[in-house]
Amino acid sequence: MVEQKPISPQQQVRQRAPAQAKPQLPVASITIGLPWRLMVFSFVLFLFSIFIFAGLQYGYGTYLDAQTVEVDENIAALAQQVSESEQEELLLFYSQLTNLQKVLDRRVFTVNTFPFLEKNTLPLVYYTEAQYTAEEGVVILNGVANSMQVFVQQITLFEESPEVERVIIDDVGLERGTVSFGLHIAFQSEFLKRLQQ
Repeated sequence: MVEQKPISPQQQVRQRAPAQAKPQLPVASITIGLPWRLMVFSFVLFLFSIFIFAGLQYGYGTYLDAQTVEVDENIAALAQQVSESEQEELLLFYSQLTNLQKVLDRRVFTVNTFPFLEKNTLPLVYYTEAQYTAEEGVVILNGVANSMQVFVQQITLFEESPEVERVIIDDVGLERGTVSFGLHIAFQSEFLKRLQQ
């Protein structure tokens, strides 16, 4: 027979108590699915980009080339239908239209400057020539005054006008009792802005 050793009271309590389960801590699981999914998405996006590029390069590019050739052929056919003399006439007409457009774009001289001159010219003064240089904002006037006193009054009237920056006298001459003159009238920048509108 086997001899038993005496058991201490603490050991007896341990043997009698049912074995309690140790509390289990949750184990964190690391998933590696996100980088894999991102890589697959990037690869699909890359393949889609290559597909779009190839479609544009070989499909749409070929279509555009065909359209260009067709338009070139239509232009050549139209050129054969129009004779050289008609082409020259059309070119001349286009040139005239372009020149007319330039002249009309500079019409601010007639629209705004003539009313200014009408308002600021004495009755005994008349102009024989008027030019306008838009780059400098200057009106060049040649004219005739009844006397030297009338000419001086006209210059004073221009100089006192708020639209005028300065008046430069180019030349003055006496002819048969009248005064012929040449002037440069430089306008204020505000007046020129109103001219351009």
